[in-house]
Amino acid sequence: MTLFSQVPRDVLDAHCESIAQSVASSFESSDLYNRIKTEFINSESKIFLLTHCPELLAEKIRGKLGFDGQFSIAVQDHFSTKGKLSNFDKKSVLINLKKMHFAEKVVFVADDFIDFKCLKAADTGILVNASKFTKFFAKFYKNIQIWD
Repeated sequence: MTLFSQVPRDVLDAHCESIAQSVASSFESSDLYNRIKTEFINSESKIFLLTHCPELLAEKIRGKLGFDGQFSIAVQDHFSTKGKLSNFDKKSVLINLKKMHFAEKVVFVADDFIDFKCLKAADTGILVNASKFTKFFAKFYKNIQIWD
């Protein structure tokens, strides 16, 4: 994020717009999106993007997909913050979302072991395109579904 902060905003914005368009187009035409939409999304569903990608990109993807919110990493010079990076813990965000939307089922979709704590914490965790290693551990949790 520190390197991105050195790029002129209009250049970064243009690249993020292009990437977001590509991501949104690919996702909306994917079997994964259709399955999630069929099984979990209704008119009252809230959808949030939790990602460690740049905030500018996450916000553009969120907008193109019509999600309700996003949590990501700010594009800033993190070395000038004197120690503490402004990263976020996806599991903490997930727990807070569960508290805010306690009457709703919280579904978390992930693709590998780095998000395993969130998969376990969700009412339903969905593991997609994961490694054999991650699939092995997921089999021990009733709330985690493995989608190939």
